Amino acid sequence: MAKVAQLEFKSVEAKTVSVAGDFNDWAGSAKGKFDPSTCRMTLKDVGHWVFPLTGVSPGRHEFKFVIDGQWEPGPNRCFHLDEKGRLTDPTGGIVIATLEDQRTIRIQFSALATLPRFLDKEAFRVLPQGTILSMTRREGLRGNGEVIDLHCRDLDPTTPLQVEVKGLGDKPVVRPIHPDGLFQKAFRSTKPLGPRVEGSPPVTVFRVFAPRARRVVLHRFADPTMERSLGTHPGVRDDDGVWEMRVPGTHWNTYYGFTVEGPTGEGEGFKPDRIWPDPWGYASVFHTGPSILIDREALGHGFQGWTDHDFRPPRKCDLVIYEASVRDLTSHPSSKVVKERRGKYLGLASTLGTGTGLDHLKALGVNAIEFLPIFEFDDQPPGTYHWGYMPSLFFCPEASYAMHTLGGQINECKAMIDACHRAGLAVLLDVVYNHTGSPDVLMGFDKKYFYRHAGDFTLYNYSGCGNDFKTENPMARRLILDSLEYWVREFHVDGFRFDLAELIDLDTLQAIEERLRRIKPDIILIAEPWSFRGSLKGRLKGTPWASWNDDFRNRVKEVALGKADGASLLPLLRGSLELWTDHPLESVNYVESHDDYTLTDYLSRRADHDGSKHSETDVRRNLFCAAAVLLAAGIPMLAQGQEMLRSKRGNHNSYNAGDEVNTVDYGLREKNAAVFACYRDLIAFRQSEAGRIIREADPATCRAAERLTGSKPGAAGLFWKPPAVDPLAPPGPSPLLVLFNGESHAHATFKVALPPGLWMRVIGNHRLYRPTDFTRREMLITPSDEEPATFDLPPLGFEVWMPKQRVPSGG
Repeated sequence: MAKVAQLEFKSVEAKTVSVAGDFNDWAGSAKGKFDPSTCRMTLKDVGHWVFPLTGVSPGRHEFKFVIDGQWEPGPNRCFHLDEKGRLTDPTGGIVIATLEDQRTIRIQFSALATLPRFLDKEAFRVLPQGTILSMTRREGLRGNGEVIDLHCRDLDPTTPLQVEVKGLGDKPVVRPIHPDGLFQKAFRSTKPLGPRVEGSPPVTVFRVFAPRARRVVLHRFADPTMERSLGTHPGVRDDDGVWEMRVPGTHWNTYYGFTVEGPTGEGEGFKPDRIWPDPWGYASVFHTGPSILIDREALGHGFQGWTDHDFRPPRKCDLVIYEASVRDLTSHPSSKVVKERRGKYLGLASTLGTGTGLDHLKALGVNAIEFLPIFEFDDQPPGTYHWGYMPSLFFCPEASYAMHTLGGQINECKAMIDACHRAGLAVLLDVVYNHTGSPDVLMGFDKKYFYRHAGDFTLYNYSGCGNDFKTENPMARRLILDSLEYWVREFHVDGFRFDLAELIDLDTLQAIEERLRRIKPDIILIAEPWSFRGSLKGRLKGTPWASWNDDFRNRVKEVALGKADGASLLPLLRGSLELWTDHPLESVNYVESHDDYTLTDYLSRRADHDGSKHSETDVRRNLFCAAAVLLAAGIPMLAQGQEMLRSKRGNHNSYNAGDEVNTVDYGLREKNAAVFACYRDLIAFRQSEAGRIIREADPATCRAAERLTGSKPGAAGLFWKPPAVDPLAPPGPSPLLVLFNGESHAHATFKVALPPGLWMRVIGNHRLYRPTDFTRREMLITPSDEEPATFDLPPLGFEVWMPKQRVPSGG
């Protein structure tokens, strides 16, 4: 009886491992009933798991391991079964074959592959055609397998090429050739791309980048449905892969797109019959197109020119960021926005003077708003609720947020940003450059150029969204840089948060920093420093970049729930210098964002995590978390509605859940007035002279902050001490004693040796105290005191003390 082939997996840490693939409906997930227990692997030896491929049909199969109930990150794995049920390797050990330039094919072999000793150029053939002149062979570097270079006569990069190799098995091995190396060396253009009017008399010039296309045609229309043609215009290609079309005259408020004809076959994305919108265009009817030819200097649609000439964004150390969705901030009737403007750019712009929207943020005290993505994104049908993390067109403001969707989106977006600046709010955009959403416009211009692939042209998917953008290719990088510069210059944007920035190569991140700082020296750059591939934390040390701090996010909530000791908070409160930062301002501290549960829902002990039905303990935990964010060194960030106990009723992934779940109800501010007041007071304290030592903390100040532990495991604090200053210099920041008790039901005491003087409690009982408050507490410390001062904190309490003579009269 033939032995059944089996898959193997090595892990000593895993408790359970399952195999989910196309041969078992992906453990039921293909039918909406994911159950990894139906396809468990067997632990054969220590750390050695096996899975028999009983009943699996011959051929190629894709699968993934599910480890302790979690899908492994990265692209799908694959295996091949022959007709006898044996595992085979049709790749011949070839990891990838690449076209390095028009005369060189490089073949990288696996470290496990054993090549015949006398392999020569006669064993290789380029398909469908190509002449091999010579071959070189060398050992791989850093544990990789051998590398063979085939030196050829000029090869055609517009033709899908393959390499056939004999002698690696019973049959010749045929592998596709990736044009990656050629992409790095050729096809670099500095020509202006997108539509522009040039010369006198004027000519409208259209340029697009499609390096391997064989034909590109511009299609112009008089209407957004593309039914009334204004003509077609074949493009002319230059040596760098840029196609140009010139149309005499100006043609504002007309519509256009491109058909792109190119190679067909494995890994290609050309669709010659489809009209694509312009990747460098400035406005689009919808994420599928067509593009709109817009005169960006024209006024109207709620925008009569910029009024923000005197606005300057806050210093980085002064930032208090508020993450929000354009739509959510005014979609609820309580926003007082007229119905037709709710959820729109102009809706938010109109909230100045209403007490909601921008007025609400001013009252709270934040000074920067970080908008969820507003690039044209995949909302199908138009106007369907979506967070925006599936972008299609990097230069285009999302049309569904505009009242006038056929061209008004540019000026309406400008009007919103101008209003934010009038309200004293810096504007940050959450931008997505690690993947694209449907219809994957750039695939139609060259899928192999703009996206990362495995050796068999399977798209890499470390983003979890189906494709990973190839940021390292020169013109892909230029697309990112050009669009960022456009948003800064054209829309007066003050900074960006980069979604899944770990998938953006470091050279591109550095280029972003250099390009934008030349334009705007105080640009704010924030990375989400992870992906399903790994983490970027620590790799941006010593740069102007800040990063979302998930260590802070997780640990603060764990302490609030009694799942971690208070002492574990202290490195995070001191700027995460002991973890992965060189400066506290490299850390964005937060406990809630658009992802996952709201803080209120997360802290709820209800089985359904519906935080709208919160207990008093839930509220105290919420305020404990808020205090940790706002009394820590670094950049604090809040999420929309966090300050008034916004709940999504237990929905932990509401990206398309609609307005009912995601909207911001301003009625919660009155309902939870004490919570709002506590958030407001914490922000006011941080921004005051009294909070300066935390707000402006440098690495030396953070390291000098004395660690304190209380009488209970959940209790910890810091004694912030100002650095020594010249007696003739202006006074430095005041020392601060900051105490936390993460115990849910027990008081905790601290014994602290304080310098002599009269000390006053400025924060306690979830409020800010002023010197004139009758209920303030004071403590006199004299030089003769032999015992440390004692402080008693209630469950989930926090307090801040400082020398009374340093307390500002206004608080």
